[in-house]
Amino acid sequence: MSVPTLTQSPNAFQQPRKSRPMLWIVLVSIIGVLLFAALVGASAFFALHTFFQQTDQPVPVAGNYYLALMTQDYAKAYADLDSQATINGQQVDEQTFINMAKAADAQRGTVLGYSIMGDGSGSSFTMSVQRGGQSYQVHLQLKLEGNAWKIISADSM
Repeated sequence: MSVPTLTQSPNAFQQPRKSRPMLWIVLVSIIGVLLFAALVGASAFFALHTFFQQTDQPVPVAGNYYLALMTQDYAKAYADLDSQATINGQQVDEQTFINMAKAADAQRGTVLGYSIMGDGSGSSFTMSVQRGGQSYQVHLQLKLEGNAWKIISADSM
């Protein structure tokens, strides 16, 4: 008489998998925070982008001008100038303006930051500009041309 043999599958003695709810909570929380941060960042970017594209107010025009100088987009900065604008008392066309901006960057360093001083209700602004390790003031004059504000003079780059 033969003895029956019993065989068990190799998985028979494995413990059932434990659920790790804490791991899932942490992962979902991290993903949620990252998505929220991305949405807030995108909203802030588009709000600032829209603000600086406004030409019906003088403050955004002055800000856009220096933002363009910070990124060395001289053609964009020139677009904020009136066709008869003067820099340091010299009337500038686009090429002259670009040459002056490049020379200022080479001599003093690129624009690292700026702030607009004043309440922004008028057409004159004092800008505090940071280049390299120094800060200096620039006086801007703007005028309304049709529906758009344009810079008509600046006493420095």
